[in-house]
Amino acid sequence: MIEAARLVTGREVEAIEAPRRAGDPPVVVASSKKIRAELGWAPRKPELSEMISDAWVWMQTYSYARDPEPRPRPKGRM
Repeated sequence: MIEAARLVTGREVEAIEAPRRAGDPPVVVASSKKIRAELGWAPRKPELSEMISDAWVWMQTYSYARDPEPRPRPKGRM
């Protein structure tokens, strides 16, 4: 995940390893395998790099923490 974010953004992404916090799940699975098999559903963007790229574009466009003025939305589909 961290390496994919580095590749997509072209920036260093700091990774801090720490013990689980209270309430954190012991395991997180990000798989669409079961819903594909049971319902025939498929994600439009199955690749992690596509998901990160969309999130990165959104952050650059709408990050109110950095800039209170929203920037124009990119044209076309992400």
